[in-house]
Amino acid sequence: MYHWIAAVAPRRATGPLSFFTGWFSVLGWIFTTASTNIIYAQILMALIALYNETLEIKAWQTFIVYQGLNLITASIVMFGNRIIPGLNKFSLFYLQIGWLVVLITVAACAPTHRSAEFVFGTWINNTGWENQVICFITGLVNPLYSLGGLDGVTHITEEMPNPSRNAPLAIAITLTIAFCTGITYLITLMFSIQDFDALTTNNTGLPLAELFRQVTQHAGGAFGLTFILFVALGPCVVSSQLSTGRVFWAFSRDGAMPFSRIWAKVHPRLQIPLNSQIAVTTVVALLGCLYLGSSTAFNSLLGTAVTINNMSYMVPILTNLLTVTVCWLTFAIVFFSFPYVQPVTVQNMNYTCVVVGGLVLLISGWLFRVGSEYTQTMLKAKEE
Repeated sequence: MYHWIAAVAPRRATGPLSFFTGWFSVLGWIFTTASTNIIYAQILMALIALYNETLEIKAWQTFIVYQGLNLITASIVMFGNRIIPGLNKFSLFYLQIGWLVVLITVAACAPTHRSAEFVFGTWINNTGWENQVICFITGLVNPLYSLGGLDGVTHITEEMPNPSRNAPLAIAITLTIAFCTGITYLITLMFSIQDFDALTTNNTGLPLAELFRQVTQHAGGAFGLTFILFVALGPCVVSSQLSTGRVFWAFSRDGAMPFSRIWAKVHPRLQIPLNSQIAVTTVVALLGCLYLGSSTAFNSLLGTAVTINNMSYMVPILTNLLTVTVCWLTFAIVFFSFPYVQPVTVQNMNYTCVVVGGLVLLISGWLFRVGSEYTQTMLKAKEE
């Protein structure tokens, strides 16, 4: 995306706009990878807790699982590059089969079903926000997060056959499938809820696992349905690792990262940017340490990922004067920095604005250090 903005931006603004867009893209993908890894770890811990109702999941346990999964998925990217296309094809079909299995099982096994009034007309607000509109808006961060990696395909176009056709097609197909499966999935789950309060007070730490337990009335049934999700998320985390490593490498190749020459190297035998992938894996591992200090602070990375990704989308769109899109992205960036609950405390604060503000200052400082050389690189690419 930072090359796109370099191509369309005014000559004087080419360097800074491209630089910030590139950094927002890199950081957005790093936060996305870290947050998908923690979700992956939480699902695995929920699987364990389903068979041990007395288990109280500790932060350090989830942290260890997080680090293990980070290493496994990164190893697949680094040493199993040839199997990733097959893994993605498997994921495409598995997701549809898994969606259908969960959909039918939940609908058929639920002891009772909620009314249409409950599903479509009942408002449950446990956030503390008295303003229902703000409550609704801040709640949009989760569904938008699930679609936050749409630009991932653009970071591997150099390794894709016929990218001018296949890249846009992949994005369009992703959106279509996500909408159709997502809306039917959510409606089915809402109709099948048995005990709403228990969804957030169970020992698994995962509301969906508890819903499956309520529906099947058996730990084994809940385990099976949750395991379908666990397998489905695996290729997603691998793809996130892959996209993050590639955009990190591309940005290093253009001289924008610290120690760019190291990260820009391609391994002669593996034919992948191994150094960049190791750097990304290390940063994701370090971010996981936040979970030991505060799970709330780490979980705010989800909102940070959405916000920074939106900022990376916004700059190229802004130069094309797509007013409606820019207004929506501005709206989202502002409101997704709001606290999710009231009253606000140190523990439940949404630190997205702090993280984003700090990163902007650091990026600005680095721009003064390498901006001149980077601008020349982008201007040369612009002329070509």
